[in-house]
Amino acid sequence: MKNRKSHIFKDQIESEKAFTLKVITKFPEKWILIDTETCKIFNGTKNENLFKNWDLIKDEKTIKKLVDFINNL
Repeated sequence: MKNRKSHIFKDQIESEKAFTLKVITKFPEKWILIDTETCKIFNGTKNENLFKNWDLIKDEKTIKKLVDFINNL
């Protein structure tokens, strides 16, 4: 097991087993997932295939909208 670094939360020791995190929704595109270790941001999709439920957001205009949204909370 190794130490994992988060840019937001305190560092954690990696677990020995993998966990599945699920979101049950009728509107998956409204969800975002932020990896606080890599700083990558993902958008939920309607794709039911494992590892394809989330699309990496690369568009800088979309990322700016997300940053502005978070700053206005």
